Amino acid sequence: METRDEEAPLLDPEHHNTPDSSSQAYHTLPLQSKPVALNIILSTATFLAILSLGFLIQRLACLFDLPDDCLASPDALELFNDSSTLIMYGIALSWLVDIPGRWPFLIKQWYAWLIFPATPIIYSAISNITILKFTLDSTTSLEHLATITLLLTITVILSAVLYYHIVMAIQHEAVLPFLLPRLLLMLFFIGWMLELSLFTDHAIRVHLHHLYIGWGIAIWGAFNKPLSVCVLVIGMGIFVQGLASYSAMPVFEKSGCLETPSSRELSCRFWIDDSYSYSSSSGNSGGSFTLLICPAAGGTLPRYECNTNRV
Repeated sequence: METRDEEAPLLDPEHHNTPDSSSQAYHTLPLQSKPVALNIILSTATFLAILSLGFLIQRLACLFDLPDDCLASPDALELFNDSSTLIMYGIALSWLVDIPGRWPFLIKQWYAWLIFPATPIIYSAISNITILKFTLDSTTSLEHLATITLLLTITVILSAVLYYHIVMAIQHEAVLPFLLPRLLLMLFFIGWMLELSLFTDHAIRVHLHHLYIGWGIAIWGAFNKPLSVCVLVIGMGIFVQGLASYSAMPVFEKSGCLETPSSRELSCRFWIDDSYSYSSSSGNSGGSFTLLICPAAGGTLPRYECNTNRV
């Protein structure tokens, strides 16, 4: 009797049993395939439940200021958007890394179920270190040696992880099915970034929130090897941490618009970098701005106090 290696990668042709030419067409879902379909549904639903559990763990961490700028009280609309994002991105991730096909292997990896819930907590604790806070759309946060060192370290680690998975795909003769969907996703975002930046009439701000970075890391964890499983669960943890802490924020935003999360109280700081200031024809220093704040639909105008800094 032929046996299958439990650690075969998801893209191995022998990993899935496909009907031969004498059986019914695969897309007609014959009777013997119904248990397979049920397994796909149940394993995907369980995977989404695990992601939701990670989301709840991070919301609990927010009660202890992990991170200290966590969204305090999301409203119903934000929770709906967050839930929709978790479901859609979770299903896409499940398909890309073949959660249903790998489920019997993954549930036995005890270390994965320790790393996943710990990742949001650890990430939040690190993000509370002021000197390590930075965004990928601003160069002003890259003034500290510690921040630059951290960014270079992350780049080296991610490059090594990418190299490892490409080698794994080559070894199992699965380069095209492994790389093609991931490269298409990258081209999709890069193409829209260029389109919105170069060929639109209004300025676009690109903010790659780390929930998308976490998801982008997780999609590479597609092999039944310990390192690949760790990549998957760490990426999942970063994804739910960003989603639960800051809500589902868009990647592309109009530069002239600012929308804060709903809250009973907000502490915000606004400024213009010196590199963006200019001098007007009258000789006055430019770069000043005003804010127009309007209540959400059906809301009330909040009480406020403002202090201006004149230089």
